[in-house]
Amino acid sequence: MDAERAERALDEIRRREGQTRAAHARFVWSPAGVAILAVALLVPFASYDLPDPWGGGLFVPWVVLMAGLLFVHRRRAPVRPMLTTRDAAWGAAGGVLLLGAFGAVSSAAAAAGISAPHALAAVVVTVCGVVVVGLIEKRSS
Repeated sequence: MDAERAERALDEIRRREGQTRAAHARFVWSPAGVAILAVALLVPFASYDLPDPWGGGLFVPWVVLMAGLLFVHRRRAPVRPMLTTRDAAWGAAGGVLLLGAFGAVSSAAAAAGISAPHALAAVVVTVCGVVVVGLIEKRSS
């Protein structure tokens, strides 16, 4: 194989990789997917304001729901790119950031004397998350 044919083959591989990433992003960041993830973030965080034994008790059903969503996502996705270390690191960093933001906002709301600080924090973090996802999705398209 000469250098020109090898270069064309590499260009085709890169183009196909870009198509795969774009198709995966369209599926993951679809409006329905973002709405499901927003509700899945909002409900367990807001549940901390419920009286005992329900306070924070929605995390167990949430874990089951997330496992089910992941299973359905992996089965219905038009493309299934492999999870890279970089993607996993970004996901973990996003999760830590969400938890930190939730803790900070709920602490500030509790200090301000708001009667349902976790619900307020859940709404703030969820809305900010949806806005960030929208910005990322716009940037990647």
